[in-house]
Amino acid sequence: MSSYSFTTLKPLSYQIDGEVKSVDADVPVRIECAPAALSTLG
Repeated sequence: MSSYSFTTLKPLSYQIDGEVKSVDADVPVRIECAPAALSTLG
């Protein structure tokens, strides 16, 4: 698993599973990736 962390400099919109959400400025964010965690067809 790998991760990336940052702090927002200004308000930021993001999308998760089709839903658009937002976060304020100066908020710590951590994104984690888990390769092959979801089964996909293709």
